[in-house]
Amino acid sequence: MNALALDIGTTTGWAIWDDGQVLSSSWLLATEKQLRQQRKVGGERRGDIRFFQLLARIAESITQHRIEVLVFEDVMFCSSQGQSQLWASLRTAVWLAGQSVRRVECVHTGTLKKFATGAGNAGKEERVAAAANLARP
Repeated sequence: MNALALDIGTTTGWAIWDDGQVLSSSWLLATEKQLRQQRKVGGERRGDIRFFQLLARIAESITQHRIEVLVFEDVMFCSSQGQSQLWASLRTAVWLAGQSVRRVECVHTGTLKKFATGAGNAGKEERVAAAANLARP
């Protein structure tokens, strides 16, 4: 079963399980220059470029890799109204693109940390060490 996992943000990390092969990288949804230009014309209020970029990238991945399961991290905090609105629009892009897959799952951040390290409150260093241990034979 092919799967696409996402760590959503202006730079969205992704990993694909495609018939036993793991592919991973990130998508830059908008450059600082593009975001400044968008703000100048009020574009973020009419349709943020990051929403459309994420929607297109997910749709392309679903088609190219025959994705059946789409998983993304459920971030439960935001420091500003703008950040909350961006997060909501990016989640919407995932749900819209995910209509063509068998299952869409939203996984809490603490659950991901606990899976990787054994502790739901693990810090960045602990998560990096856990990932490095997975890479060792």
